[in-house]
Amino acid sequence: MNEYFRIFLVFVLYASCFFVALASFRLTGLSQAEQSVSTLYNIVLIIVGLLGVLLVCYKSEEPFCDTLIKLVAQSTQWFMIMLCLVSINFLIKGKPLALWATVAVLSGGLVFGLEKLKNCKWVNNA
Repeated sequence: MNEYFRIFLVFVLYASCFFVALASFRLTGLSQAEQSVSTLYNIVLIIVGLLGVLLVCYKSEEPFCDTLIKLVAQSTQWFMIMLCLVSINFLIKGKPLALWATVAVLSGGLVFGLEKLKNCKWVNNA
């Protein structure tokens, strides 16, 4: 595969995963910036991100399912990182301690678990 095409696929990979995570996070209503972004825009952004993920999975040298699992895990991991950061922000502001502490711990644990999933032998065929 051409080296420039690989670089392009890497950009598509990270941009697609980030777009899916960011648009999903905006749909939760917890985003404290850009409250005027429409739901339709977020849904279109998710669809474009998923199309980019499918393109990368199709062009990857690894099996399609393994690549898809890794990229969906990456998108979910970034979503959980954003959720964890917002919950820590709410904790600092003095919002309900038990709720946001639980959300921070659970989302942090899910980030760790998803990282382990992306690097496990089952997904990497090692």
